[in-house]
Amino acid sequence: PKRYLQALTRGRAMAAEIHVGDVGTTFEATIADEEVPVDLSSAGLLELKFQQPDGVVVTKTALLTTDGTDGKQYYSTEAGFLSLPGLWRWQPYLELPDWQGHGDPLSFWVEDNL
Repeated sequence: PKRYLQALTRGRAMAAEIHVGDVGTTFEATIADEEVPVDLSSAGLLELKFQQPDGVVVTKTALLTTDGTDGKQYYSTEAGFLSLPGLWRWQPYLELPDWQGHGDPLSFWVEDNL
């Protein structure tokens, strides 16, 4: 079956601007099949891939938001991660027993500081 990314992001920082050096910004992806959340509880691998403005791709291990039955995985940024201002892209990747693949890529902007 074809799986696809349905939802974007959540978290207080996502509603406001994201700045270079921000810590704790949460990126959450909901994986769904025809708008029905996919059970991720049996996933062997959950990742969020981030493409920085310079083109470098950094892969981060994602965690389940709950028990996995809601299809949600997330990553919260740590110190040093959001180090470049500009347009970033991110994309979920997962491996389930019967399917593996990527969700749709999404974009966000990181503002520079004074």
